[in-house]
Amino acid sequence: MTTLTPHPVRPAPDGAAPLAGRWSGHVPAARVGRADPLGLDPLMARLPGLNRDGDVRAIMGGLTAVVPALEALPGMRTWEVLAAVRDLGMLVASLVRHGLTTADVPPEVETALASSVARTGMVPRETILHYGVWNPADAGRRRTFTGDPSEYALIDCSAAATGPLETAARGLSALVEHGVEPGEQRFETTCLTAARELEHAAAYVRMEHTGLDPVFFTRHLRPYFDPFTVHGVSYHAPAAAHLPLYAVDQAVWAADDTRHPELAELRTDLAAYGLPAWTACHEGLRGEDSLLTRTVRALGSSHVPVTTMVGARALLTTLKAMVAFRGRHRRLVRAAYTDEQRQSQIGSGGVGQDVIDELLSVTRDCAALAGEAIRSAPRPAAAARDHAERRPA
Repeated sequence: MTTLTPHPVRPAPDGAAPLAGRWSGHVPAARVGRADPLGLDPLMARLPGLNRDGDVRAIMGGLTAVVPALEALPGMRTWEVLAAVRDLGMLVASLVRHGLTTADVPPEVETALASSVARTGMVPRETILHYGVWNPADAGRRRTFTGDPSEYALIDCSAAATGPLETAARGLSALVEHGVEPGEQRFETTCLTAARELEHAAAYVRMEHTGLDPVFFTRHLRPYFDPFTVHGVSYHAPAAAHLPLYAVDQAVWAADDTRHPELAELRTDLAAYGLPAWTACHEGLRGEDSLLTRTVRALGSSHVPVTTMVGARALLTTLKAMVAFRGRHRRLVRAAYTDEQRQSQIGSGGVGQDVIDELLSVTRDCAALAGEAIRSAPRPAAAARDHAERRPA
C-alpha cells in the first residue's frame, strides 16, 4: 500500500481563514457551485466533446489562456479558490487521461494548485467534494469528463451520500471524544441516528435505483481518475473511498485497533483527501477506546443495567448498517470489473478489491463480536421501567 503525503498546510495569507473546523454543511456549497472565478464555464462546457475527440491541443490551449487569471488567486474568497481547484483539476486530469503529465501543463497552473493548500487546507487537486457536492447544480454548468447520464448519476450519488456519512462520522466521533458510555441515552440515540444515515448513504450505491452504470465507469470514466503529481508529490483522484466512512470506522472499532496496521495506514491516507475537519476527526480519536471496546467491556461486567444493553444493541445496529453499506459497495465493484481486472485494478482512491474485501470482513467480525458480547452478557438486572423513566414522556 502506497502512502501519499500531501503538501503541509501553511498559514493562510492575508488573514484568510482556511476550512479548518468546518464540516461540509458549513461550507457554502451553492456558492462554490455557482463560482466561476477563472472564467472557465465555456471551456468546461466543451470538455466532454474535447475528451471524446482526444483534442489535447484545445484543452491545453484553454489552460494556457487562463494563466493570467491565476494571478488573482491570492485575493479570492475561499469558495472561489475551491471552484478554481475544481476546474483546474478536472482539466489537468483530462490531459493526464490522454497521456500527458503535469510537467506538460503551464507551470503557473501547477503553482496555483500547490498554493491553494494554504487557503483551504486540502490537497492541491480536485477531490470527491469538488466533483460531487461542489459541482454546479445547474445541469448546463455541470462539470463532467464525458457528459454521459451515468456520469451525472455518479456525481449526484457522490453528493447525496456525503451528508449522511459525515453526520454519522461526526456523531459517533463525538461519543468517543466525550467519553460517552453505552449506558448513557446519548450513546443509544447517536448510534441509531448513525445507522439511519448509513442506510440512507447505502441507497446511493444501488445500481437499480440510481442509474449508476459500473461497466460504463470502468470502460469510459475510470481513465479520468488517475493520480497526478503537483510539485513532485502524487495525489489520488476523487474517490468514494475518500468520503468519511473511514472516520466512522475509527470511532466504532478502529481507534484502538492494533490487529490491522495496514488498514490504519489506509485510513490515514484516505483522511488526507477530505476536509481538514474530517482529518482532525480521524486523527483526534487515535488511541482512544473505540465504541466497540467500551461496549464489550461494559457487557463483561457482572451487573449489566438495561440501559447498557440497549446501548449495545444500538451499536450493533450501526455495525450491521456498516456491513450493509460495504456489501453493496463490494457488489458494485464486482459488477464493474472482470475477474482479471479485479486482480490488478486499483480504484481511483488507491484502494483495490482485496482491501474492499478485507474491510467488509473486518466489519463483519466486529458486528459478530458485538453480537456475541450481547448474547453472553448477564441479563439486565434493572427493570425495564428504569429505562422508560429515563426517556421523555
